Amino acid sequence: MSKPIHLLRRGQCRFAITPHTARSHLFCAEPVEKEGAVYCACHAALCYDRRPAEKRRADAEHMANVRMLKRHLSTGMMATPARLRPPVGAFSAPEERA
Repeated sequence: MSKPIHLLRRGQCRFAITPHTARSHLFCAEPVEKEGAVYCACHAALCYDRRPAEKRRADAEHMANVRMLKRHLSTGMMATPARLRPPVGAFSAPEERA
């Protein structure tokens, strides 16, 4: 649904989706979240996310793992994918003291 800037109307997302060096510079054009906004909900979240980069990366990795686990569980397989297994010894019992 991308459009050049001169075809955008009020209420359409103005997030650039092509590089500014492209011959035809296109914008998202999806409906904006609320009146007066310039970006759709997806691009507003991307542009206005104030979390530190490390936190965003950790959250993105966590969500990728959740999606992988959901896909895995929906197949009915019982073994946990290696990526989702805890490191060896991560949950070992504490050593007994004499």
